[in-house]
Amino acid sequence: MTNIAEQVLVVTGGTSGIGEAFARSFGAEGASVVIAGRNGEKAQRIASDIVKAGGKAIGVTCDVTQQSECNALIAATLAEYGRLDTVFANHGAAGEIGPLVRWSDEDVQQTVNVNLLGTLYLARAAHAALKDGGGRFIVTGSAAGRQNMLGNGMYGISKAAVSHLVRQFALEWRRSNIAVNEILPGPVRTPMAGFPTLDANPSSQFLDYIEKMGDWLKDPSDVVPIARFIATMPVNGPTGQSYNLGGRLAGN
Repeated sequence: MTNIAEQVLVVTGGTSGIGEAFARSFGAEGASVVIAGRNGEKAQRIASDIVKAGGKAIGVTCDVTQQSECNALIAATLAEYGRLDTVFANHGAAGEIGPLVRWSDEDVQQTVNVNLLGTLYLARAAHAALKDGGGRFIVTGSAAGRQNMLGNGMYGISKAAVSHLVRQFALEWRRSNIAVNEILPGPVRTPMAGFPTLDANPSSQFLDYIEKMGDWLKDPSDVVPIARFIATMPVNGPTGQSYNLGGRLAGN
C-alpha cells in the first residue's frame, strides 16, 4: 500500500462537504493537495489553511463542465508538483427534488453536465498524467444510481451512468496501471443534501428516508477512511469497484 503522505491529490468539489473533508484530512496527513471548485476564492482559503498548518496545498478555480478548465486544473497540478497520483472526482449537482416530468430543461442539463460529463472531462484531462506513473481515479457516486427513488429523477440516472463510466474506464485503463473506483457514501451532512452546516437538523422526510433504507447519517469526515483506503491501494489492485458506506444502521 502507498502512504497518503507520499501522494499528489486533486479533489474536485473540494470547497465544501465531502471534498473539503478529503482535502483537509489528507493535507493534514502530508499529501500534496490541489483543491478545485467553481468558487476559486474558497478553494484558495482552504489551501491556505492547510499550508498554515504545515501542509502543502493550492486552490484552483475549475468548472468541470468545461473541458478546457479540467485541462487547466491538471496543468496547474503538474506545474506545482510535477506529477499526479490520485484524483477524487467529487463534484456533483442534485437538481430539483420532484417528479422527473416536472424537471426543467436547465436542471436536467446541469445535472447531466456536472455529474456525468464533468467526470468524463476530468478523466480525459487526467489520463495522461496518471498514466505516466500509474495512479487512481476515484469517483464519488451515489446509492441513487443503484436504486430508483421518488424525487431524485435525473440525479439518480446521471449517477447510474457515472457508475458505468467508472467500470468502462477501469477496463480501458487497467494496462496503464490506473485504478478507477467509486465510493457510494449514502446520506451525508453536506450542503447538496440540504445541510448548510454540520449541526443543521435533518428534515423529517430525510430521516424517514434514512430509516426506510436502514442507513446511517454521516458527517463528511466519516467518508474519509474509505477514501484513504482506496487511495492507498496498489495502482494495479482493485479496479472497477464500488465501495458502499450505505445500508448500515448507526452503531452496527
